[in-house]
Amino acid sequence: MYIPSNILHPMINNITSKLRHSLAFMLVFAIALIVMGNNPIKAQDQVAGKNEEQFLNENSAKDGVETTESGLQFQTIQAGEGASPTVSDIAFIGYKGMFTDGTVFDENPSAPLPVGQLVPGFSEALQKMQIGGEYKIWIPSKLGYGLEDRINPQTGEVAIPGGSTLVFEVKLIDFKSQAEIAELRSQITRTQSKSFEEIESALEFQTIIAGEGPSPKRSDMVLVSYKGMLADGRVFDENPYTVFTVNQLISGFSVALQKMQVGGQYKVGIPSEFAYGPEDRINPQTGEVSIPGGSTLIFEVSLLHFKSQTEVEESSKQAKQTNDQ
Repeated sequence: MYIPSNILHPMINNITSKLRHSLAFMLVFAIALIVMGNNPIKAQDQVAGKNEEQFLNENSAKDGVETTESGLQFQTIQAGEGASPTVSDIAFIGYKGMFTDGTVFDENPSAPLPVGQLVPGFSEALQKMQIGGEYKIWIPSKLGYGLEDRINPQTGEVAIPGGSTLVFEVKLIDFKSQAEIAELRSQITRTQSKSFEEIESALEFQTIIAGEGPSPKRSDMVLVSYKGMLADGRVFDENPYTVFTVNQLISGFSVALQKMQVGGQYKVGIPSEFAYGPEDRINPQTGEVSIPGGSTLIFEVSLLHFKSQTEVEESSKQAKQTNDQ
């Protein structure tokens, strides 16, 4: 099965290796951080004059739209193949999230999501998908974020109005079981015995724009934007925002994050010893080498936000209470 991108392949799998302690809360954190995007949405941007029930009733009559027993609406745009993720799997997806008026509130070309820790509607939908398939789903507010507004903590504006039906275009790129995640994690444990100072001294760390405030700790979860390149400038991966647990990344990236501040932009060079070592990284979809063995990796990184495990767990509890209401 194909992991969405070569840099995310080992990094994401390392995050998920401690699923019960950190990734179990990833989606709650990630959804809260959706509001960190560039287009905060006000409540009046929802479809004028149509309440949720009316919209869903009309939408259910469209060709190809299936309404499940829970009320989720699901449409297959392009069929996939093989098995579907289970509730305990990690799904790797590309998605675009919209309101019913078509306004985009979030999109990500390659995101790792724990199927069983998502809002109920999204979790149900993922378990109906197959690898390579493309889908459109409509999640009623009762299966999403309920009736309370979601506020952008950066601007104080409403990012997701209460009572919103959320529309997602989703491509299921791959999924992995927890056992597979744990096995992949073992591939990069070779550098974890090195001290912070040893790794730090080997990095090329440049501050492009200084940030403010404290830096993330090893156990924190971070929201970052990054572009990964080889020494010749070839881009092998980039993501406008994704969530990582600091101490579950390749060691060079982990140490670099602990030197950053929110709002800052940085350029980091990571020697292969503290990245992916001497072995080539193969793109399983094309069979081509995507990251040659022994490569120094260069990252341009913006640290957008971070939270401690305690804050993440609290956010998880609050979201669960909202969904249970």
